Amino acid sequence: VATRVRFKDRRAIGVSYLHGEAMLEATARKEVLLCAGAVRSPQLLELSGVGNAALLSEIGVPVVCDLPGVGENLQDHLMVRLAYECNRPATINDMVRDRWRLAIALLRYALRRDGFFATPSVTATAYARTRDGLAYPDVRLQIGLASGTGRLSISRETGLDAFSGFHLGGYFIYPQSRGSVHIQSLDVRIQPIVRANYLSDPLDRDTTVLATKLLRRIATKTPLAQFIAIESLLFSAKGESKTGEDDAASQYELASFLIEFVRINPRVFLGLSQSQLISLALVLIGIWRLVAARALPAHSATSLSAQKR
Repeated sequence: VATRVRFKDRRAIGVSYLHGEAMLEATARKEVLLCAGAVRSPQLLELSGVGNAALLSEIGVPVVCDLPGVGENLQDHLMVRLAYECNRPATINDMVRDRWRLAIALLRYALRRDGFFATPSVTATAYARTRDGLAYPDVRLQIGLASGTGRLSISRETGLDAFSGFHLGGYFIYPQSRGSVHIQSLDVRIQPIVRANYLSDPLDRDTTVLATKLLRRIATKTPLAQFIAIESLLFSAKGESKTGEDDAASQYELASFLIEFVRINPRVFLGLSQSQLISLALVLIGIWRLVAARALPAHSATSLSAQKR
């Protein structure tokens, strides 16, 4: 586990890392590439002395370069999921809780290469406009063949619903709310503090409400409607739930309920200004590279990861 980037005369020369309980060092021949992911990249920058000098001094990290933008400008997609009880046993929920259905699905895939094991759990996505006059879509929608308390629910133990269920989900693809990620300890094993500030911007709240209404309209259309017994519950990360009326207040309440990290990971954009980027380049040029989409100034509308075909 990398613990920090090592510097000499304000130039990155290698890394320190934990191997078991032993602290080891590796020296770079040419460059140090920082590619630690959404949360770990700003954490390692700060543990290495690159970040807000006041914060680093408070934690006890020697300051290499004062860059207040490190760890700021956190952006993430907030997905609302509406769970629907299906009126026939045709969902992943049914297959997971019934060994016979699971065996049949496996056999079907082995013999015919179709069925559940030939189909992604999210079977369709769409980009849509929530209001007239928009030049381009502002929400991403999806339908998935399972329902549960979270996107990682894969069994009854992890929150998969007990009934035949599927979900409709959607999120605002250009969130305006901003948060932060900052270290709270010198120990790399202590998770940094993540403040997402979901729905803190009025546009995010309004668009999330409209996305929820759009999902409900889709659920009333043929042929999807013929598979629905009832709209189930919208779960939050804390396990709370609400049934849905169609007024704006309840729609907002529903939309505010489910906070979920979607697609690849929460995206932590460093939010550096041009002058800060130049300063960083002057300090680290020739031996340091930040390899991450998290350094982009704004969130991408869709996944950056390539899809295998």
